[in-house]
Amino acid sequence: MLCSRCERLVAVEATKMVKNFCLEELSVDLERAKTRDEKQMVFSELASHGFTLREIGNICGLSHERVRQIMEVG
Repeated sequence: MLCSRCERLVAVEATKMVKNFCLEELSVDLERAKTRDEKQMVFSELASHGFTLREIGNICGLSHERVRQIMEVG
C-alpha cells in the first residue's frame, strides 16, 4: 500500500515509460513522414498515447500551433 504522493509519483513514472516506448515505436514513422497526411497520422498516434501538442512540437522541431494545424487540417 502506497501513500497518495507515492501513488502519483509511480503514475507519473509509468506515464513517462509508456511515452518513451511509444516514441521509440513511432520514431521511424516520424522520420519517414513527408506529407501532411503522414505527419497527421503520426501526430494523432502520439496524441492518443498522451503526448501534448507542445511535446509533439518539441520532438519534431515545430511549434505546438503548427502541430495543431496539421492535425486539424489532415
